[in-house]
Amino acid sequence: MELNKKEKILLYAFLKKHEKELEKELYTLKYRLEKEVFDSLTIEEIQVLDKSI
Repeated sequence: MELNKKEKILLYAFLKKHEKELEKELYTLKYRLEKEVFDSLTIEEIQVLDKSI
């Protein structure tokens, strides 16, 4: 993705302004995805995944 200088500044300002909200959203998304992924994996697959991260 290529952004010009003005777009980069605006994006940075938006992210900085909404940083706390975005952290909560990302945490919620990560938790939900983790639950769905882990429900479909074996213990061995989870261990391999954890080691690779």
